[in-house]
Amino acid sequence: MAEYVCKDCGAANPADAKFCGGCDAYLGWDTNPPPPPEEVEGKGPSDTGPDTKDDNRAQAPRVDVPQPEADLPPDTGADLEMRVRNNSTIVDAYAIERARAPKWLTITHPEIRLMPGESNGVTAHLAIAAGAVVEAQTLEVRLRIFSMRDTSKFVEVTVKLTVPRYGPPLTIRARPAVVRLADTTTGRVEVTLDNAASNYPRRAALTASDSEGVVQFRFSPPMAVVPPGAHATVNVDFSVPAVRDGENRVRQLTICATEDENSAEASVTVNQERSTASPLRLRLEPSVVRIRDGEAAELTVVVDNRGQTPNRTVRLQGQDPERAVRFSFADSTIKVAGRQTTATKVRITAPPPPPGKEVSRTFSVVASYGADEVQATGTFVQATSDIPIKTAVMRLTPETLKRRDNSYGRYLLSIENRDPLQWLRVLVSGSDPERAVNFKLLPTEFNIPPRGLAFGWVRVRAPRPGRHQEVSREITITATDGNESIGARGALVQSSGDWVPYIRFLLTLIGAVLVIVGAFEPWTVEQPDFYVPDLPNIARATGIVEKTQPAARLVMMVLAASMLIGAFGKGGKQTMSAAGAIVVAIVGYFIFLSSQVVTGGPMYGAVLIVAGALVGFFGGLMAKL
Repeated sequence: MAEYVCKDCGAANPADAKFCGGCDAYLGWDTNPPPPPEEVEGKGPSDTGPDTKDDNRAQAPRVDVPQPEADLPPDTGADLEMRVRNNSTIVDAYAIERARAPKWLTITHPEIRLMPGESNGVTAHLAIAAGAVVEAQTLEVRLRIFSMRDTSKFVEVTVKLTVPRYGPPLTIRARPAVVRLADTTTGRVEVTLDNAASNYPRRAALTASDSEGVVQFRFSPPMAVVPPGAHATVNVDFSVPAVRDGENRVRQLTICATEDENSAEASVTVNQERSTASPLRLRLEPSVVRIRDGEAAELTVVVDNRGQTPNRTVRLQGQDPERAVRFSFADSTIKVAGRQTTATKVRITAPPPPPGKEVSRTFSVVASYGADEVQATGTFVQATSDIPIKTAVMRLTPETLKRRDNSYGRYLLSIENRDPLQWLRVLVSGSDPERAVNFKLLPTEFNIPPRGLAFGWVRVRAPRPGRHQEVSREITITATDGNESIGARGALVQSSGDWVPYIRFLLTLIGAVLVIVGAFEPWTVEQPDFYVPDLPNIARATGIVEKTQPAARLVMMVLAASMLIGAFGKGGKQTMSAAGAIVVAIVGYFIFLSSQVVTGGPMYGAVLIVAGALVGFFGGLMAKL
């Protein structure tokens, strides 16, 4: 009987078979299947002709996803529609798996078996694995559709999945639900916020209240973020007002967690108890404080907690009817053990009375502990001596300060406090009748001990007078303590010299040097230069430059010397005349020379001569000032 041998797996099949019994490959592509091996006579393996390409292997399918986006509710999952086409020449089956996707994603789909070239729609069901808590998010996953014949033949598609938010609101629970406060006013409860049934984080603001509005709360932290599928714990510390000895009170606390429009509450009951104890006692040592010429004093506050008493926390504060005394406690809150005494220091301060006066002020120190308080009364007596500025002495050294060609000066200031008991505190300032002097005092405030001496500097600045002038300015330095003043007088004598001769001589000297230097430097561009040493050869000279230039250079030097000598005169006329002669001579020489030969223009030597003559001319002009 004739058989058909499958090209894929080599299995023998009946001649009329359409699918291979070994590999299920489609055999209908060959309309004239070759005869079985046993019917081919006289042909071996080498007689079958050259090898041909095998097109009947499995190929990667073609997959189209019309809608590559889906919502993935945790309870129902999502259906993803796709169309799969068999691109191979065999009947093939396909499966879908995760390629790049989280492990919690599950994929189920019906059997996908396609004829060669056949395409069909497939619905894949995507879901979240049972027991997995997946945070609300949007992510892209890659799904792989592969051949069951050859798993290396696959195609991947990208799908955008959105896990929506779900879950009930937060629940809140406080532990313990009943708090007992015995002889204390502070407590703590632990609040648990439960978000185990939700897949997205919750942010809740915590608040608390009590029916009387007297309890103070502190949350750690006040804003809680609870991760999805988890819970968070917040500590709530609270402080209740103290009750009297032997008193019991029940308070109801309500702790609320608010998230957007949702809120959850937990109730806590506080049973507050206080034992009966002996009252606290307070005393001042000394109870009468006397000071002279001062505004502050220090005394001791003794807190007596002896007897059948508990540990107490005492808060101290000061009071006086006039509200003129200020209190500064070394410890404003102290803890006093039962059957013990504790002492602390308090500094009291009040404005002193006017000089020569005495004032007595009554004050109290109040100790509060819980709902009770106790106080001790004292007296603060202040006396003030006569003001020390009346005997103080202030001096300026030197009394007369002479400055020449300078706007600045400096005096040494000394203040002597001759009072044997009091400190002298003064502010100093300076003034002058013309208001032309600017003062800078270092320092501006002095605090001088009894029989003490203090020094400072007075720096002054005033406009300088004109040339050849002298001006004397009276200055006064005043020291005041706010009530009385003392002063010291001095004089600032300023004079100005004449700087014009120096500038005149300097300019004339610079001009003469420039002219002399220019007399030894090149004058013209095109013509050679001839200098003063060539004067003896003028008789034998043949060119006009050779004949005239040495003498012209000598003339420049002589005029420069004349210009410099003129600097020692009074009017500067000789200097200006010599400078003008230099300019006229050099310009005239160049006009004459240009009419005879081609000069090509002046060189830097001639420029230096002209520049020097101009500088010297201005030097002579300074004599007119």
